[in-house]
Amino acid sequence: MEQVIDVKTIREDLGLTQAQFGQLVGVDQSTVSNWEKGETRPRGPAIKVIESVRSRPDFLPRPSPQQEKTA
Repeated sequence: MEQVIDVKTIREDLGLTQAQFGQLVGVDQSTVSNWEKGETRPRGPAIKVIESVRSRPDFLPRPSPQQEKTA
């Protein structure tokens, strides 16, 4: 059985927007939105990254406001 990952809770716990979370995970904001709405689920490498984010958020770089504006 496939594990269900509550992307929205993880993202909100980190205090990130969908765009910022997507940047950390390596996907578009629209993909994060689809995960949160249950339209699709994280797969492959994204699952590993999300699990890492959930278990050790202190190790992840945060996008700077300047990076967010240019993305």
